[in-house]
Amino acid sequence: PRQQEQIHEVQTKGESEHPRNTHVRRGVSFGSVQIREYQRILSDNPGCSSGVPIGIGWAYHSTEETELDDHQQQRKDSSPAAPLTSTERENILKTWSYSRDEIDESQYEVSRIQSQRDQSNASLMQYQRFKQRTRDFSVSLHAAVKRLNPLHRSSVAPATTFEVDVEKYKSSL
Repeated sequence: PRQQEQIHEVQTKGESEHPRNTHVRRGVSFGSVQIREYQRILSDNPGCSSGVPIGIGWAYHSTEETELDDHQQQRKDSSPAAPLTSTERENILKTWSYSRDEIDESQYEVSRIQSQRDQSNASLMQYQRFKQRTRDFSVSLHAAVKRLNPLHRSSVAPATTFEVDVEKYKSSL
């Protein structure tokens, strides 16, 4: 899309026409729109909840320039696209000449990536629970030391200095 930046100077009306009263207001306006239509391809995006995902490739072709107002009116007149079902995506890929093997390979790759994400999330949750338990233990230990030895309150390290050996914890998983 082509952009035109317009800068307007506005002088504030006041007692004097001093340069300090001059403000610069900046804005961006758009005159026309040019749409790029990208090639659609078989994808391995793990965000697809079921079936094989469709993505966009690098190849594109540009449409003619359209005035912004005309483009916005066309968008208002059209209905939003509904998400495709997994069956619809698979049928589309077949019409684009993707083989059954390519579709299955993409599905396998998506499942593999989703599995890795699940494992990472489970490890993170386990580590966060461990970290919370060590914080709780540190606070309890600090409170117990304070109760048992009231004369040395200032010599006890605060709970925030309790360190967790993260590498040792990871290796124990």
